[in-house]
Amino acid sequence: NSNSINNADNNSSSNNNRAVSQTTNTLLSDDHISTVEGHNPNRRLDPDIKREMLRIISYADEIDAEKQLFAEPVRLVNAPGYLDIVKRPMDRSKIRSNILSRMYTSAEQVVRDIMLMYENCELYNDSTSSISRESA
Repeated sequence: NSNSINNADNNSSSNNNRAVSQTTNTLLSDDHISTVEGHNPNRRLDPDIKREMLRIISYADEIDAEKQLFAEPVRLVNAPGYLDIVKRPMDRSKIRSNILSRMYTSAEQVVRDIMLMYENCELYNDSTSSISRESA
């Protein structure tokens, strides 16, 4: 159910710290679809491309405003085995952070990571689960 992986008790900080560390390692792995290896903090991103990226993620925020299914990382305390199944976790906060830190070089990368959120949901939850149906 949707509460099982996205609405967690915020009091489990040690589990969350471990989860963040595991998630960060996963996101920084060589096979992540974002251009982590090409990240250059001094690189200037074309303002039109950045605006388009922010427009895309804002639209995704609007679509999910009521349910907030993908606003934050999956709480691993509520999703046993998540990182064994999902190799590249993604959520809207990570996408927005990637935009602002110039991890992406194109709007297409933003769209790919948004699609990855939904693919991860179906992969972990099964396409017939209530959360997968809610996210569709």
